[in-house]
Amino acid sequence: ILLWLTLAVAMPASAAPKHIIIALADDSGWYNFGWLNQGQTITPTMNQLVADGINVTRHYTFQFCSPTRTALMSGRLPIHGNQLNSAEWCWTKAPCDPRMTMLPAKLKQANYETHQIGKWHLGLSKPAYTPQGRGFGMVTRHTVPTCPASNACT
Repeated sequence: ILLWLTLAVAMPASAAPKHIIIALADDSGWYNFGWLNQGQTITPTMNQLVADGINVTRHYTFQFCSPTRTALMSGRLPIHGNQLNSAEWCWTKAPCDPRMTMLPAKLKQANYETHQIGKWHLGLSKPAYTPQGRGFGMVTRHTVPTCPASNACT
């Protein structure tokens, strides 16, 4: 199941728009996708996206989702992310250093429109930690997080 999808659309005036799609799937094995297992899994749309694009296979991951997302969005090793991976952490702290420049902010500087769809898990306790605070222009979540009673979520 794809839990997080980032879509960025370039808007340069002199060239045809380029599209960047980054899909991050939690709890999936290496051979869960058709382009990696000689068609044993039926994933024709994803197979075509990979065939027409770039398949990045050398990305550092971690046993939990937040450090993996931190690595993808910051370009740094997962160790720089939230090692506890608790939901409470997302409401009380930033899973990654707020001083890190994230990929969506860099894409925005390059004149891209950025959209984040699905799971975030990179901080929600302050506006600066949210997807919008990290550079995403539009955000769509498949679940709406609720604030723990012990936290004011300001």
